[in-house]
Amino acid sequence: MDTPEERRETGKWLIGIVACCCLIYLGMRYFTEIVSVFSLLLDLVRPILIGMILALILNVPMNMFERLLRKKTSMKKGVRVLSIILALVLIAAIIVAVAVLVIPKLVSAIGLLVQIISGGLDGLEAMDENPVFQENPLGKLLADVDWSSLKTQLEKLLKANSNDIVDSAVSATGSIVGGIVNFVVALVFAIYILAGKEKLKCQTGRLVRAWLPDKIGEPLIHVCHVCSSTFQHFIGG
Repeated sequence: MDTPEERRETGKWLIGIVACCCLIYLGMRYFTEIVSVFSLLLDLVRPILIGMILALILNVPMNMFERLLRKKTSMKKGVRVLSIILALVLIAAIIVAVAVLVIPKLVSAIGLLVQIISGGLDGLEAMDENPVFQENPLGKLLADVDWSSLKTQLEKLLKANSNDIVDSAVSATGSIVGGIVNFVVALVFAIYILAGKEKLKCQTGRLVRAWLPDKIGEPLIHVCHVCSSTFQHFIGG
């Protein structure tokens, strides 16, 4: 440390070491509070993240409709808006079609499961009274089981926990409403991204090149471009 430059560099190194040690200590000391803050920030930016994912998904059918409209029609204005609307209609139609196919089957499966359980208990109770069944080893093993009492206890258990079931349903309804609100905000953000994606892409590229070194920024831009292109070809295929 004979020169001022060496002393200056050594001082910066020592300050960096002390700052890292202080940050590590504060992170370990207030770990719970830091996690709570990060969780709160994640809840705040969650609609934006969902909107970016929706924009990435909707961009695939939107590009398809945009190419078709520019190729098959003479429209010059409103192509992007109409393409976004058609992409939303297509995604909504797919979701509705899946729901129409899945939800009735799910309801019938739940009803069939309840029917099987109730009928199975009645059947076991009837078989328990059958002399032929009682002579079998399995019948002797199940002879001491009071199936009628088991069914009654099951019904009482369901009635006793009905309030908890209602509370859980109300809580689930609140979560669903919150999810719907977040989805609407995310959808608005996704539409905003799709409407001006070229401008946003250019601004993001300038921001990355301005704040990151070339050896980091350029590979990052290339990786994002490759990921986007691969995803579009995957969905299109």
